[in-house]
Amino acid sequence: MKYFDRLLRVWRFKKADKHVPYQSTILDIGAFDGYFFRKIEYKLKYGIGIEPLLNTDVVRSNNYVIYKDTFPDTEVDLTSYHFNVITMLAVLEHILPEKQKILSKKCHDLLTNDGIIIITVPSKIVDRIIDVLKFFKVIHGMSDEQHYGFNPNEVFKIFCEPNFTLIHTIKFQLGLNNLFIFKRNNSTTL
Repeated sequence: MKYFDRLLRVWRFKKADKHVPYQSTILDIGAFDGYFFRKIEYKLKYGIGIEPLLNTDVVRSNNYVIYKDTFPDTEVDLTSYHFNVITMLAVLEHILPEKQKILSKKCHDLLTNDGIIIITVPSKIVDRIIDVLKFFKVIHGMSDEQHYGFNPNEVFKIFCEPNFTLIHTIKFQLGLNNLFIFKRNNSTTL
């Protein structure tokens, strides 16, 4: 990971951190190396991370565990946990459309009543910018080969009523990134 990659990651995580309540139990989908957990440790009651590119099968810390696996197809039993926050920071754009509705249902099932999902996704133009920055070796472009031109407007369709309510959205990083926060509705209709 190059300097610019780290800078963008820190910026993204600061935007998400503002919305994480104290004493949260978090499912971090796309946890990478646990950096987000380490940054919000003061707010974290317990965390479970799912990361397909983890260098080992499991990473354990005092208050979080990261498993090498994919989501929503994880084989990790998450049903015994009560997550009040699910994070997907620069992840949703890597999940294929045919898996996104399954992901939405699984998130709904895993969240506590009124739990939240914090999502960041890049704007459509970012794919082209990544190609240029990679060419000039300014960024490493982690997993950019999985980008498929995701449209941020799709987030509204994936996490829609009656299961979720959008409670906050904002563009950041000069309009190149988008933050979405959805609250789980207490309905059971899916």
